[in-house]
Amino acid sequence: MLPRSIIGERPEARALDDALAAVKEEKGNGKKDEPAVDAHASRLAAVAGRHACFSVSLRGAGAFPSPDFARAVWVGIGESAPFVSLVREVRDQLASFRKEEHDALQIHLTVARVRPPKNREQLAQVIRQFSAEGFGSFVAERLVLYESTLLGAGAAYRAVRAFPLKAAAADGVASYSPSVSGSKSESL
Repeated sequence: MLPRSIIGERPEARALDDALAAVKEEKGNGKKDEPAVDAHASRLAAVAGRHACFSVSLRGAGAFPSPDFARAVWVGIGESAPFVSLVREVRDQLASFRKEEHDALQIHLTVARVRPPKNREQLAQVIRQFSAEGFGSFVAERLVLYESTLLGAGAAYRAVRAFPLKAAAADGVASYSPSVSGSKSESL
């Protein structure tokens, strides 16, 4: 299902709950003693230390590879020079570790993986309906390194390390204020 904090209780989206699996973060102790993580942690800490906290707006929805053949549903990130700068520097620092699959930068927040839907056309229609929707904003205060584990039911994500951006709050929590309903705190 799509996160209610982003889309609210819209019936057109609720009808697709059986076709979507929300992207979830697993809980863990946040410590992983792998050489690859340790080797890149100092690079990421340095990158985070060079970037100040910045505002992120969530705008528009889409799907990879397309709404008609959706495998993942995402919410777009509004234009943000600080975000683009941070992403590019992280990509540069991790280039020897991870080859980018795409040259073009499409900054987004993946919110759901698509199960084989019963009504692919309805899913595409709902994705297009939200393509220009605003979903609120939050302040990015830290860079988080996640571990992705592929499972039969999709991927599981676990925060491994967090690196505060310059002038981050003492608790390191980014606040998220959706425009559709309520408010809550989210990790980046």
